[in-house]
Amino acid sequence: MTGIASFGLLGCLVAEAAPVYHVRDYGAIPDERTDSGPAIRAAIQAAIEGAAGSDTGAEVRLEAGTYRIAPERPRAESLPIVSPSPHGLAVRGTGPDTLLVFT
Repeated sequence: MTGIASFGLLGCLVAEAAPVYHVRDYGAIPDERTDSGPAIRAAIQAAIEGAAGSDTGAEVRLEAGTYRIAPERPRAESLPIVSPSPHGLAVRGTGPDTLLVFT
């Protein structure tokens, strides 16, 4: 089963000074073919760890493009997100120019 989502903002609002983690810095390639799941999960994990000790939260940014995301193993969640930070974690795309394709 494949799901497609246009992506603006997921999560809660964070402080303007919150550190930004760009998924492309972790190896995500928005070309619709490459599985960017591992890179996006790594960026999310880094943001969660960075937000844990901060008072601003953190933001994960997905630049424009189409990101294919497969689960780590069959029947697993594609992008599990659990942030222990009371200040939040935001995952932000560029609206209709950022697509997530879950496979």
